[in-house]
Amino acid sequence: MRKRQIFVLGLDDFQRPLLDELPQADECDFHGLLTMERVREGDRIPITELIDEALADLDRFDGPVDAIAGFWDFPINCLVPILSDKLGLPHKPLAGVVACEHKYWARVVEQFVIPGAIPPFEAVHPFAPDAASSIGLEFPFWIKPVMSYSSYLGFYIDGPDTLAASLGTIRNEIGQLAEPFDRVLEMLELPEDVAHVRGDWCIAEGIIGGHQCTLEGFIHHGHSEVYGIVDSLRVPGGTSFASYRYPSALPGTVQERMTSMACRTVEALGLDHSAWNVECFWDEGTDQVWLLEVNSRLSESHTDLFSKVDGVSHQSVMLDLALERKPSMPTGQGKYAYAGKFFVRRADDACIESVPTADEIAAIEHDIPDTRIVLKVEPGLWLHDLPYQDSYTYDLAWIYLGADSPTDLEERYREAAERLSFSFSDEADRTGIDLAAPDPHVREANL
Repeated sequence: MRKRQIFVLGLDDFQRPLLDELPQADECDFHGLLTMERVREGDRIPITELIDEALADLDRFDGPVDAIAGFWDFPINCLVPILSDKLGLPHKPLAGVVACEHKYWARVVEQFVIPGAIPPFEAVHPFAPDAASSIGLEFPFWIKPVMSYSSYLGFYIDGPDTLAASLGTIRNEIGQLAEPFDRVLEMLELPEDVAHVRGDWCIAEGIIGGHQCTLEGFIHHGHSEVYGIVDSLRVPGGTSFASYRYPSALPGTVQERMTSMACRTVEALGLDHSAWNVECFWDEGTDQVWLLEVNSRLSESHTDLFSKVDGVSHQSVMLDLALERKPSMPTGQGKYAYAGKFFVRRADDACIESVPTADEIAAIEHDIPDTRIVLKVEPGLWLHDLPYQDSYTYDLAWIYLGADSPTDLEERYREAAERLSFSFSDEADRTGIDLAAPDPHVREANL
């Protein structure tokens, strides 16, 4: 039997080894299609050019193309169905993908499916002269573009001054994602009550919060299932993520309620033949569960976590769907009982003077087995030039770890983080890193 030729958009050196470890790898050859550097280079995403380049690369391939897959945010999550459709390959519906990713469209559907589990919301045109006065929500609330990821251009609004400043920043920067997203919207016939909300619009939402988590699932022939839940912890007193922890520590009954809510929502949004993840909150004080947002893909941030705990990355789900099979994920067959992705962050802008060397990172990874460290900065870079950061901190590095207990996981993180040496050109404090352990019970507002 010939091997299936699978093209993965944005495939990088971190994710490739996880694909090669999958049980399906014996029957597949994996090929990268468009690098992430190409997809997100410059100030704009040239989505029409990317489509043409990808099709040209596929046309030059000497052999059959059996599937196109991807697990990154926009535009890759939209490129997968667009390219697959042009080649006549099975794929998730573009309309279902966009309905999940368009934050206002998703809320319009959710208010009919789970009306008690979403905050009040409004569409906002940030370029309208009366943008600020048109918002009927009471302070505080969040405002963010209808197309965004990694909390990019998401702002906590606590009064008129914050709103005015945030709208100014949004107007200056929203085009980076709005313009290519509009090209995708032009490919679809949008619902009448959503069609006017284009890529350069925002959504304002009331505050929800509690213990945050992400449900990883899939939908196959219209039926959704959840196979894992990852906790999302924020920095103490802040909104930026501190770490992702798997498996979730939430009560089983809460996980069951979230699972039912998430599956019903994904099915109502019209997604199919796709991995997905849904972000939720549980307010322990009121026992309220909230749905924050739906993503029409698996989370690439969680691939290593599933590999460490369950024995294979949940890229296995993506591959099974690409091969037109119902996914089947193992549980608890990995080397570790717990795994985490930890963010090393800095709050203040600065110019990077030095970063940990390759030898220093290799030594940490050797001394703490199965640790993987990804640097996000390089010398000479100003932090404000990093693309698609959240609105309040900057990523310096990611640390992936496994352990036999939550305590051991935290200790391994501290050891690794304390050995990462960064220096900055404009501060007397040459580390600039807050290693405070995130409190798993801190309650933060939604992004």
